[in-house]
Amino acid sequence: MKAIGTQILQTNRLILRRFVESDAEAMFQNWASSAENLTYVTWNPHPDVEVTRNSIRNWVASYANPNYLK
Repeated sequence: MKAIGTQILQTNRLILRRFVESDAEAMFQNWASSAENLTYVTWNPHPDVEVTRNSIRNWVASYANPNYLK
């Protein structure tokens, strides 16, 4: 099977897309800073939005790898 990386998935009611750096503030405010929201993921709550922004930057850089999925 050929790896195609993280692709956009869209339905009439939902769009799943790659993260972009401008998502940092909303991601931090809505879930990345909350321990309760991160119960089943591998990272700790982000203490500030800059940690969230750096995570997104790393993910965006990794999108060039077709085997990377996030």
